[in-house]
Amino acid sequence: MRPECSGKRRFHTGRLRTVLWLFPKTLLWTGLASATAIGCAWVGTQHSVRFNGYQSEREMGRLPPMPTLANGLNELRASWEMEDGGSEDDYTRAEAWSKEVDGLWDRANATEQDGDLRVDRDLLRQYLERTAIARNIWFDPKDRQRRRNSAIDRLDALKALERGSSVMRVRAYLNARRSHDAEKPDPEEIQRALEQAGGDPNLEDNVAYLKAAELYEQGDYAEAARTFGAVARQYPQSEKREGAIFMSGVALMKTSTSFGSHDEGKPPDDKIAGTSKPEVTLDEAWQKAMAVFKKLATENPHGQFANDARGWLAYLRLHSHDRVGALLEYYRLLGDKRDENARIEAAVSLQLVRRSATDEEMARVELALEREPDAALAYAYHNIYNYAIDPGPAYPPYDSERASWEEREKEWQNERAVTGRKEMSRVLGFSKRLVRHYPNLAIGGGFALRAAQASLELGDDESAVQFARRAIQSRVGGEERAQALWTNGVAEYRLRHFDVARKNFGTLLVEYPSGRLVESARRMQAMIAEDSGDLDGALEHYIALEYKLDVAYFVDVLLTPEQLAGFIQRHVASPKHNELLYALGIRYLRANRWEEARKTLAQIKTGSPSNYSIYSINSDCYRARGLRYGCNDPKSGDLDAENKPIITAALIMRDVQTANDLEALEQAVERAQGDEAKAEALYLLASYQYQASSLLFYNPVAWTGARYWNLSELAGGGKYRALNESQMLWEYMQQHETLSRALTLYLEVARRFPRTRTARDALYTAAVCHERLSDYCPYWRDVYQNGLHAG
Repeated sequence: MRPECSGKRRFHTGRLRTVLWLFPKTLLWTGLASATAIGCAWVGTQHSVRFNGYQSEREMGRLPPMPTLANGLNELRASWEMEDGGSEDDYTRAEAWSKEVDGLWDRANATEQDGDLRVDRDLLRQYLERTAIARNIWFDPKDRQRRRNSAIDRLDALKALERGSSVMRVRAYLNARRSHDAEKPDPEEIQRALEQAGGDPNLEDNVAYLKAAELYEQGDYAEAARTFGAVARQYPQSEKREGAIFMSGVALMKTSTSFGSHDEGKPPDDKIAGTSKPEVTLDEAWQKAMAVFKKLATENPHGQFANDARGWLAYLRLHSHDRVGALLEYYRLLGDKRDENARIEAAVSLQLVRRSATDEEMARVELALEREPDAALAYAYHNIYNYAIDPGPAYPPYDSERASWEEREKEWQNERAVTGRKEMSRVLGFSKRLVRHYPNLAIGGGFALRAAQASLELGDDESAVQFARRAIQSRVGGEERAQALWTNGVAEYRLRHFDVARKNFGTLLVEYPSGRLVESARRMQAMIAEDSGDLDGALEHYIALEYKLDVAYFVDVLLTPEQLAGFIQRHVASPKHNELLYALGIRYLRANRWEEARKTLAQIKTGSPSNYSIYSINSDCYRARGLRYGCNDPKSGDLDAENKPIITAALIMRDVQTANDLEALEQAVERAQGDEAKAEALYLLASYQYQASSLLFYNPVAWTGARYWNLSELAGGGKYRALNESQMLWEYMQQHETLSRALTLYLEVARRFPRTRTARDALYTAAVCHERLSDYCPYWRDVYQNGLHAG
């Protein structure tokens, strides 16, 4: 756990030095130990409302973009996950998963060679199941696609056993396939194995297919295309037929003179896809390959290779300057509800291709899609949440002249905003047309939903409500119903119809308890509760969401001690009960309510830190001039065995000691007789806090070292949500900071006892407090730079 960020305190000479002897050494070294700067960092997170480092509050009301990764994220959101603290664990898990899957493949090979074909079949099936999705963050098994092709072929061959083939011939074929897959295949060895497998009618198609695959691997694409075509014609009922047709198309394509000039299988970049159109010679091989892919995609649209064929069709059309045709194929892939891989690959390709399309081309795309509802719905969603929101590069080309660069960046952002609004309007018009085109079908509800989503992005919340309600009433189902409830809820919330919004999100959570919108819906419920004045309800949601920073802000800043105490009484069974009690104890301590602080802290159950050892505790301590430095400070925070914040007995004792000391010093002020004595006693009360650790009134369990930077970011960005929140935060900071508290007392000495000797020293030390606070952390720097000050 990282403790707070604090400024470095240098003790000034003068009056303070004459009072140091008045404090017990055990108190003094505690203050000195925390006087130097300790670690600090801004902990940005996506799992927050006020402290969200990636989304504004308006962006939190958006549905997620279509994913480009298998975990439901797109590349941008995946980077949020990586920067949000979980990347190391995710990487470790993915690496272990990759090794496990590679091990599964090795076991299948070994089992196959040992002759246990039943276990081999089970392992190959497991391999296919666990490598089904191509794009997955960090998950990178070796030769995934090549091994999947091999596993499918080997499972086809193993089916021959069920039709009466001999084990010997099946094993011979499997040997041939493994040799074919080797890094350095031996053609003679493969041929011998295939001859041993030959003669079995159940394996003839497998043998013929593998011979064609050998030609393809050797680069003889023309002969491979002919041989694959012959396999498809000779074995019309074979499971190999569709794969043979597909591979004949791929091999034909690679014989084309136009193919070699492009990256294999990748959409071209802007130089090719944009206005510049280099000539492309569409030779006979290119045309034949396109005909093969068209046949696969149309004759059996749900076949095993139909989407692979569509992908190559898009590629061929794009390189022949038919961007409309390519976009149509990508949107068809994007709308395939059965094939997650196809949707992901299409979304990735559209990242490169969509931004180069002209208005005229998109009009032609929309006209064609009006007859294909699934693809049209996918297009509309993608255009709203993937393209219009992020139309191309986020920054202009770099300009070394700063003034010019800033001007260009502003112009670039304006262009993006104009493009985004134009695209939202385009989708809105398209969706309205299709609502009329499909008036009585659930599919019409789908387009009403798209109209609602586009209206919401355009800021027309009332229209968004009307269209979303129409979508719900049309009985759209599944993911679209969840989106309709979400869109209606967000629009009603922005219209401040809190009860209706709350009902929509509640229904969404009941009907889709494990859907991808669960966290976002709960977050919206928290915001609704907060904005409607239900702080208890908001805190309940933040605790359930495990939004640690929002919870810390509520219990340490927003709620009064009385509100927090009431919440604790009403939530005795809360899993955060112990932590909430500690937060309340610290709030009483900060408010100088010593007896209440002690009683509350006495109710807390304590634990032991995971790294406790009698041999190492305080091992960094050292003595100098009779004082101890560098010792463990309980206020820095400790962790339990699960790496979670823990309340230790030492922490409670430290806070109780603070309450006792400050109460004793206050009583000394009350008992003092005469101005000189009272001024001196009040000065000692101030100096105790001046010299103390900057963590004296800090809650390490709630903030875990993330307080200063997050609160500074909140204030600097003006991300306040409540009325008078900036003033509440300002009062909190003054009450929390030991320098600010000391400053107030030093000034009180000067005001109440101006003629005493102590008043002069108090004014001097107050000036030092101002000097140090003015550069204490980003929040305090901004305060002083804006002409404000503590005290």
